[in-house]
Amino acid sequence: MKNNVDMKNFTQQLERGLFGLYILWKASDQQISGTDLLELEHSHGHKISAGRLYPSLRDLTERGYLVMEKVNEHGKIHKYYRTTGSGEELLRKVRDELGEPMKDFLTGWIGKPFYNIEVGKKEEKPYIEPGESILETVKDDILRVAGENNSGEVSLKFIESDIKASSSFIARASRELEKENLIKLKKDSVILTDKGKEKVNYILKKHSIIEDYLEGIRDNKDSHKEADFLEHYISEEALNNIKKLSTFKVGSLTLERLGLNREGLITDIDFSVGGLFERMVSMGIFPGERIKIMYNTPDGFVVYVSRKKIALGKDIAKGIKVVEYGKY
Repeated sequence: MKNNVDMKNFTQQLERGLFGLYILWKASDQQISGTDLLELEHSHGHKISAGRLYPSLRDLTERGYLVMEKVNEHGKIHKYYRTTGSGEELLRKVRDELGEPMKDFLTGWIGKPFYNIEVGKKEEKPYIEPGESILETVKDDILRVAGENNSGEVSLKFIESDIKASSSFIARASRELEKENLIKLKKDSVILTDKGKEKVNYILKKHSIIEDYLEGIRDNKDSHKEADFLEHYISEEALNNIKKLSTFKVGSLTLERLGLNREGLITDIDFSVGGLFERMVSMGIFPGERIKIMYNTPDGFVVYVSRKKIALGKDIAKGIKVVEYGKY
């Protein structure tokens, strides 16, 4: 009985520590609310409850690792959090003191690399992990919804009914789009600018390329849904690779057969639309992306993909189809 109690206490403490680390890491990039964190994690297929999240936010704030700011948005107060200097220093110490295996584990779990990153410092070209900022996804969705209306104008109420995001998040995304001169905000609606219409055309063209490719490699009814999700994550390089793969029909092999330190190009991820498919995409594992097996582990592999290391189980690796890079 004592061993069971000790193990329960150990796992609870480990979970609290990892979850606190996760929150600090996310809040070190941008100001983020509790609602933002919940929506981000649900979009990745994680089950995080508000009852678990908000006590952690309060605890980290009381310890001085987070700072909280209240913002009035349309008459409603929202709380936003950002990592403090003390929090960034804690992240540096964790990164510097952990061994390589633990760094690989945290990279896969958090979805951000623990390698070659200085917390709180900007790169010359800031790297935004695919899926890290759900705000960019919501911005694209707002443009898409407005673009699907021939007039280029759509009500905020309709946008809120179409997009799976909170009204406060949609309001933030809309303000950013207006600053970027992509939309004009009226009292209760959004109007596309000429610049916004150009962006919409690009989004729709990108969606069409992805959907056509998926329809060409598999026979199912999920291509449209998958393209809807993938279009927010696929880079310009990956999109160009997909165009090449569409032109040159080549046979694929499963990732585990690629071999160590040989670079491959992902052709397909054979998972049904839902939590696992979305989790893979949000980590940067999707068609058109380069991938390399760094080394084996007892249960699978550590791969380098989308500028980070990720630990994958053997069953997951079997669902990732690749071709050797350059041989297509």
